[in-house]
Amino acid sequence: MSFTLCLNTSTIKPQPMLEKIRLTAEAGFEAIELWINDVYEFVGQGGEVRDIEKALADHGLPVVSMIAVRAWGEAIDVE
Repeated sequence: MSFTLCLNTSTIKPQPMLEKIRLTAEAGFEAIELWINDVYEFVGQGGEVRDIEKALADHGLPVVSMIAVRAWGEAIDVE
């Protein structure tokens, strides 16, 4: 059985989307797991999905999964 070494980008959460892709490749990972919230945020700030696709292709990184757990780690103001 073979495995692909990939990075779950939540571990570098504060980084911008394209920087996450660059850092993942630079660190030697073979693939990447993106969070859908990060993609939405990137597009919401004026980025294009094709920019993400190009960065992935330029760095030779396949996306092995898209993580779509929404709002699970956000702080809730409880008073």
